[in-house]
Amino acid sequence: METRPERPFRPGKNPEPSIEGTLPAERELADVENALGEFGRAVRSAAERPDSFWDAQRAAVGARLGQPGPAAWRRPALLWVPAAAAVALCLVLFVKDGMAPTPDFAGGADQDLLVGVERATDRECPSALEPAAMITEEMEQTLKSTGP
Repeated sequence: METRPERPFRPGKNPEPSIEGTLPAERELADVENALGEFGRAVRSAAERPDSFWDAQRAAVGARLGQPGPAAWRRPALLWVPAAAAVALCLVLFVKDGMAPTPDFAGGADQDLLVGVERATDRECPSALEPAAMITEEMEQTLKSTGP
């Protein structure tokens, strides 16, 4: 009796081997590997060039690197443009005016409201809780004076 090599069970993916003893997926994988191998060999043979070709390429590139480009005179000027823009931006942002800003007295009721809000935020406790704060201070003083 022939014994087949054990394969892991995958539900719905375990076809029976064909007559040759290989699974259809294995045959397909072998066909793809052969096709890729042939493609690689064809590409390598098409890319093969004689050494004289590569020597000519090196010489052409070296000649182009040694010659200045058509816009070589513009390069230094183009380097100063971003630097000048950055300096101008810094001057606008960081140099203050000699005059102090004048307060807006035309605010009227809005200005009074803003002053009231500022004073309220500077207090230790809200004005509605001031009586409670006074009571707690009195209680603390009596506790300190009677002491244990």
